[in-house]
Amino acid sequence: MLQAYIVAALRTAGARRKGRLANVHPADLAASVLNALVKRSDIDPAMIEDVIMGCVGQAGEQSQNIARNAILASMLPESVPGVSVDRQCGSSQQALHFAVQAVMSGTQDVVIAAGVEHMTRVPMMTPSILAEQAGLGSYYKAQGIKTRYPDIQFSQFTGAEMMARKYGLTRDAMDRFALESHRKAAAATKAGAFNDEIQLCDGASGVLVMNENALKVSGVEPIARVHHISVIGHDPVIMLEGPIPATARALNRCGMKIDDIDLFEVNEAFASIPMAWLQATEADPARVNPNGGSIALGHPLGGTGTKLMATLVHALKARGKRFGLQTMCEGGGLSNVTIVERL
Repeated sequence: MLQAYIVAALRTAGARRKGRLANVHPADLAASVLNALVKRSDIDPAMIEDVIMGCVGQAGEQSQNIARNAILASMLPESVPGVSVDRQCGSSQQALHFAVQAVMSGTQDVVIAAGVEHMTRVPMMTPSILAEQAGLGSYYKAQGIKTRYPDIQFSQFTGAEMMARKYGLTRDAMDRFALESHRKAAAATKAGAFNDEIQLCDGASGVLVMNENALKVSGVEPIARVHHISVIGHDPVIMLEGPIPATARALNRCGMKIDDIDLFEVNEAFASIPMAWLQATEADPARVNPNGGSIALGHPLGGTGTKLMATLVHALKARGKRFGLQTMCEGGGLSNVTIVERL
């Protein structure tokens, strides 16, 4: 089987909702990442065989296949296809997994995995809220779901509270964790740790993936190899605990231990998630989100997966480390895990 290599990993800068970059259309936002990946890798854009783009709020300006619209707004030729993926917060991490599977199988040689979420122009929950307001019903009112989970209204906010109670995490402890995330992010920004992974935009990210066939043709040097990809389903009520069993399963399948991983990116959707993960895995806290996390740097939903991967591979390079693991909690009780080896 062929191997999957990361050739370039980039993200846009993050801006506050309704902030300085609020006037940028999400297709243009994502297009800026596609353009930058091509420029950074210096490949012929016609080599790209697909763009797989994660996006949760596929409504309004992010509807009608945002991946294809981003391509049409970019320098990529019309011949490049695109498809949009929704695995909730893990959408672009799943896009990366699909890209990896494509190049490892040899059905495609060059694929961009990306993600975008413009939460000013398409606010969180827009697709379901608009549908309910129009009298078109709700996703969680399916009869089968109501029978299986009676009187349950799924909520990540409730799940975060459940996680805090289950793992004995106090408000003060979570506030301290959040403060430390901001401190690490501020120090990393001041030190220029993000310089190699950012452009001047908001809420989009991308990873260019190739197999060895494409590397030979293009002459591009890879920066990392994808060592493992997996995803699990978990309890949809507590919803956010998935990264814990997902990490254990991924390491077991690779024959690795937690101490074999040099750096971790565990998405800070809420402070209780990485704190519970640290408690359960007994990982070294110094190796987790070393440049700060989403609490400080933002969480553009469908754009976060490849955003974290960009941060991870550049952090491995900066520290001269080898293995990195990325995981995140996702709506519906899902969790992806990606392990990469820096080259």
